[in-house]
Amino acid sequence: MRNLSYHRHHSINEEPSQLQEEWLNAKILLVDDEPRILGQLEQDLGFANFSLFKALNAEEGLSILKEENIQLIICDQRMPKSMLGTEFLYEAKKIDPNIVGIILSAYGSPEHLFDAINRAKAFSYLLKPWNKVELFVRLKQALEFSFQSRLAPDEKQIYENIQLRKDNLEKQKQLTHSKTLLKHAMQKLDHTNEKLKEKGMEIEKLLEITGKLSEMIKVKN
Repeated sequence: MRNLSYHRHHSINEEPSQLQEEWLNAKILLVDDEPRILGQLEQDLGFANFSLFKALNAEEGLSILKEENIQLIICDQRMPKSMLGTEFLYEAKKIDPNIVGIILSAYGSPEHLFDAINRAKAFSYLLKPWNKVELFVRLKQALEFSFQSRLAPDEKQIYENIQLRKDNLEKQKQLTHSKTLLKHAMQKLDHTNEKLKEKGMEIEKLLEITGKLSEMIKVKN
């Protein structure tokens, strides 16, 4: 089962604007023996233009890997009629060592976690049922790692410099915005002080008039 899907749906918690433009064309392979899980993953990742490929078992997944330039794999750990997710990811890295893998599992046992890290070199381990926001965060981190791992040393330096410039521009933008807010706050404070000063002068005049009236009353008495 291979299914190339393109989506353009936005939700409150997932923002394509948080992803680098070059990541949005990533090819992602989803492997799970339950069609329902594959459908849910496809729906949850449907906020961007990812090319999604689906496989119901490890063998079909390996076949897709030999034909397509997959950057990221999200696979189930336990597939009864197939190899474990960690075993599949281990075999996948023989085809392309730069492939980044996220393991899904309903069981959070330490041996699965250690196997995913030590043997399969999985980038991340996500428990079922997953949270969409957490899935998006892990996906964002995995795509960044995948992109950087495929860059040549000189390209990586250029990429890091670009990212640094982007960060600096964003910080400058935030600083300019903060200065503008501060300026408006100071102007508002000055305006408030002027109003208070005017009110103070009015009170002084009233007190002066009140004092004179008191003196006049005393004289009459």
